[in-house]
Amino acid sequence: MGGMTRLLLLLWAGVTVGSLVDLQKRIIGGHDCAADEHPYHVIIKINGKPSCSGSVISDRWILTAAHCYEDGWTLKVVFRNAQGETISRKNIIKHEDGDDIMLLKLSNPTKITAGPLPTLADCKKPDIGEEVQIAGYKSTAGPGDVKRKKKLDLIAPLQCATIKVVDCGGRTCESKYKYPHVFCYHDKAKKVDTTPGDSGGGVEYEHKIYGVHVRGKKKGCAGPAKAMDVCYYMPWIGSIVFDREKKCGVCAGALKKFCEKYFKCD
Repeated sequence: MGGMTRLLLLLWAGVTVGSLVDLQKRIIGGHDCAADEHPYHVIIKINGKPSCSGSVISDRWILTAAHCYEDGWTLKVVFRNAQGETISRKNIIKHEDGDDIMLLKLSNPTKITAGPLPTLADCKKPDIGEEVQIAGYKSTAGPGDVKRKKKLDLIAPLQCATIKVVDCGGRTCESKYKYPHVFCYHDKAKKVDTTPGDSGGGVEYEHKIYGVHVRGKKKGCAGPAKAMDVCYYMPWIGSIVFDREKKCGVCAGALKKFCEKYFKCD
């Protein structure tokens, strides 16, 4: 998560995805997630290397960040039960305006519990000072260990942490992606923060997915960590998920509320 500008510049300069993974660290200041915390969390492997995160939002769809895919990359989604699926190029859908949010469609339905999304009635960005919860995997090297390669430790328990919502400050990093609708978080007092491998993961508020993590705080990249505002993008999510299913039988589960709002399901 965080500092994606540098990662993209490295990739454009010819640095391999393996090098991208070496830059990953971990959730800082977290705890082992309980079984019922972020059960929908997935790892996204880029060309075989764990590089991003995502959230199961229905039995066929993963919500993540758009910067987790570029043309020519192979993506594989790995669930917390270690099962996984390689995503077909035709099933990778980025936001049409270039915003840093993306949907991945699974070829086969999963039985993984979908992450709960907010209903339209209660959907608003968390206020400054409120707490949200983030999740990610540890690294095989500590944050200060620059001599060892930093790879995500998928054997260790998923890490969860609460962090305060703060003012974004209007400062951004250069990027090919757009961030018009975000909320931000940082908690210096609790020493809680995010790092590159967490990109695309769900940010929870009141036990529902209100954000898609896209940037962490990083030297040379001003401002706190950021998440795309799921409330703003719910109509887009609904149009992709349900239009592509071509049936109203999908009006159930985590997406039922806004499915009924935007689609006529008998």
